[in-house]
Amino acid sequence: ANLKNSNKKFYYDCLKIYQNDLALPGAIRKINKLLQPLTTHHAAKSLKEYYQSRPNLKRYTLETELNRLSYAVDTGKENKESHHRIITDRCEIKSYAVSVKNARRDLIWRCANQSILADVISSLTGSTNLIRPQFLTRAIAEKCSFHLSFSEEEESMTCQCILKILLPIDELSQHMIAKVRVWVHFVPARNQFEVKILNIVPLHISKQQFQSSATYLSSETCLGGLGERECNDKLDKVSNIWIRLRESESQFLKNTGSLLKDFFQRTKAEIDAIHKADQYHSECLRKGARMKNNAAA
Repeated sequence: ANLKNSNKKFYYDCLKIYQNDLALPGAIRKINKLLQPLTTHHAAKSLKEYYQSRPNLKRYTLETELNRLSYAVDTGKENKESHHRIITDRCEIKSYAVSVKNARRDLIWRCANQSILADVISSLTGSTNLIRPQFLTRAIAEKCSFHLSFSEEEESMTCQCILKILLPIDELSQHMIAKVRVWVHFVPARNQFEVKILNIVPLHISKQQFQSSATYLSSETCLGGLGERECNDKLDKVSNIWIRLRESESQFLKNTGSLLKDFFQRTKAEIDAIHKADQYHSECLRKGARMKNNAAA
């Protein structure tokens, strides 16, 4: 019982730090740096090649995503005498897409769906990132809007999406810890891909809600049946939080000496949590050894 309570307290402390991390002033800047590898010429070219090899994604956009997401299409000048048209009606958009036969424009339709966010979400996932797998967090799109431009200046796709970051309560339920607005701009003809987080809105999570998640994460459902290696791997992922915190607090001390009192208070809490992590690590090793002995018997 004491070990179970210790594990629960450990996860509770980690989740509180996770929430605080999302509210830090520099959080958006740090996360956007992690997205920069997606914006290189080589990465954009690879993304274009991905959509070139998947013609069925145009049909997916028109038959599935168009019915549930928001779209606006700038047709550009269809002839010398015409003016730009912005189409927002679903039926009209679909008729326009079907009527225009152009391989380059087809590429825009193929990427104008939520598949464009796959690499973004992958890059936002990590033990100290926005989506933290050690807490079984996940991101789902709450709202997406697409703007497709077929003007003579630029044929492009722009997407804005609101992601919900969810923490588990149990195997079937979650609560939302934050909302994140993501902006994506893709110009296949130029091998140009841009992405950035526009804002992060941490949501109020009650003590009871955090306790529910901590209870689930420390439960036998999540930890039961783990061997020595798996227990160590799981702990290593969580421990990365403390490594990063030690580095950031060191820099914090150099830059903001006037906040020494707050620094030492947070450092003391961090050390206490590390001690709890060490206890948890030892118990995982003992549990793995017991399981091996039982299996041998």
